[in-house]
Amino acid sequence: PGQWGGIRTHWVSANDSLIFRNVVMEYGGGGLGLSDIPAGDLRYGTIGHVNTCQGTILLDAVTLRESRLYGVATACALTMTNSVITQAYGAGVISTGGDTRVTGSRISSSGWGLEVTGSATLVDVRGTRITGNFGRAVVTNVLSLNALQDLPADSLLGNASDVIEVQGNGNLTTRDLFLDR
Repeated sequence: PGQWGGIRTHWVSANDSLIFRNVVMEYGGGGLGLSDIPAGDLRYGTIGHVNTCQGTILLDAVTLRESRLYGVATACALTMTNSVITQAYGAGVISTGGDTRVTGSRISSSGWGLEVTGSATLVDVRGTRITGNFGRAVVTNVLSLNALQDLPADSLLGNASDVIEVQGNGNLTTRDLFLDR
């Protein structure tokens, strides 16, 4: 992993999209030793974000394998459909801004599965399987809990820790707390 730096999204303006479709990317996210990467630095994914983002990153039928740190790391809105992320050293997907949609996709064999924190909101996760990761299945904020309701519980099994970790403050409602088994 980490044989090349990866793709850096420097500026994605409002109403613009950066689109990746029908592509395989392997061994990205290099450039620094793992101990030299600042915590929370989104640049070190195979697809990594560098500056302020107001647009959307779209992944459709994309495969990311063996990323040095993150598969996808962004503060942009993210739409990921029918895609596979496997063997990322850190999170398969980390989203810290905008609406995040991960549908019909698979995140596996990574440090942890899906992280949606900061000002990001998980809007849709239907048809996605987050399995076989070495840490938690999902790390999210309170605003994103409703989207997880549409995900069958068996879509989050086989991780070292089959949990949904909730970070930050917010008000929980009855719907937020219900997972359909």
